Amino acid sequence: MTLFRRSGNWFAAVAAALALSLPNVRGASLYLSVVAETFGPDSAAFAAAPGKPVTYAAVDGGYSSAGDPVGGEKPVPAPLIESAMAQALEGRGYQPAATGTAPAVLLVYNWGEIRRDSIQVQPVNHLKGNDRARLLLVTRTADEKRIEQSIVDDRYTGIKMGAMTRTEPDREALQLAHDDIAFVVVSAYDVAALRQHQRKLVWQVKMTTRAIGHSMSDSLTNLIRYGAPYFGRNESTRQDLKETIVPAESTGPASPPPAINQAPAGVDAAFVQGIVQSEHAMWSGRFPND
Repeated sequence: MTLFRRSGNWFAAVAAALALSLPNVRGASLYLSVVAETFGPDSAAFAAAPGKPVTYAAVDGGYSSAGDPVGGEKPVPAPLIESAMAQALEGRGYQPAATGTAPAVLLVYNWGEIRRDSIQVQPVNHLKGNDRARLLLVTRTADEKRIEQSIVDDRYTGIKMGAMTRTEPDREALQLAHDDIAFVVVSAYDVAALRQHQRKLVWQVKMTTRAIGHSMSDSLTNLIRYGAPYFGRNESTRQDLKETIVPAESTGPASPPPAINQAPAGVDAAFVQGIVQSEHAMWSGRFPND
């Protein structure tokens, strides 16, 4: 059984009804969803603010194209995303660490498109990885777990209590997750903890839009442009950008600083690579317990 079926279940009916009230994203519009979270009592120390820059190193987790295959897909050049990310970070007070010095945070960013997967096997007691990843991209971590549990409970009780009591934000999240999604995710890790082989996530920003109406390059670079103000913050927004889309070509030359794709000084490169690989798998819809 698939959570996000194209037709034939209660979710399709809810999705169709909700689609009438959501902004039109075709043409010059781009409907932006940003979910920004912080983790731990000291997370503010890793968020840049006016007069308080934060040093970083960054690793590109790579392009992801997950779910049912589509024809005519054009790969987005990685240097374009690197350049957009470097510019966005600079504009928000994040500075690349000098060569040989340890930054405050390691930023791991993943980007691409995730579509519904009609082949992936449905596990018994949770959503299949593809459905779970798409829902997690548009909700806070705790909300995703709660919504997922309600769906699983409904599946086995047959009462549909979760569907009947679901809040409007939850319903909108399910509608957004139902669509094919273009996404950029930036995860910030405490470098001091990494040097002790501890994986300490201090903040994360998930930027998404529907993967229609724009080239993938335009969608991804504008997600970075308009999602950057939420780096290091603990809030969410959904808004229709209407006529404010900036062509990807305006991002400028691909000249990322040395801090891009470089493990922080004093951190085990293999340990960092493990984090990068696990994040890429997760945002591609592959979880360890699937």
